[in-house]
Amino acid sequence: MWSSIYANADERQEITLSALTPMFQNNEFTGVIVTDIKINTFNAFLKELETNTNAAVYIFDQEERLVAHPSRSSVVSWGTRDSKKGERLLAVESGNPIIQASAKYVKTHQIYQTQAITKFESDINGERYFNFVTPYKDPHGLTWYIGVSISESDLLGNLPDAQRNSWLLGIIVSVVGLTIA
Repeated sequence: MWSSIYANADERQEITLSALTPMFQNNEFTGVIVTDIKINTFNAFLKELETNTNAAVYIFDQEERLVAHPSRSSVVSWGTRDSKKGERLLAVESGNPIIQASAKYVKTHQIYQTQAITKFESDINGERYFNFVTPYKDPHGLTWYIGVSISESDLLGNLPDAQRNSWLLGIIVSVVGLTIA
């Protein structure tokens, strides 16, 4: 089973998720084994992914609160209008405008209530973004959603220009061919 995400009660107060399992010997409870996972490891991975692909990837739970995002900043609130100090930030409170726009769509359309992959487009500062939200649920009680947003220009690169140039070249060759014939 999984714990709720919490801040460690030490001087670092790292955001942590724990995996727990009871231990039995001869059908008698003997204790619990716990493994801690630092959420910052997810954040570092998502930051590296963003650097390599230019896609904003974030993880949120069924309460629409951030689990991880591609930023060095914490997912824990210092106190906002919607999140009390010490709570995890809502995804719409992200400092990343791409994640904010995607999260607003998710909230408006209640995508977190579905177990299907959802695809949608958004416009951010005049640029078209493709968005995907994929639910992740494991048999031990973890329910998260993985949001991915990438701009059309980052996804397609120079493909539209190459396609346009190919069409122009084809038209020119056709006109030259008709002129010679």
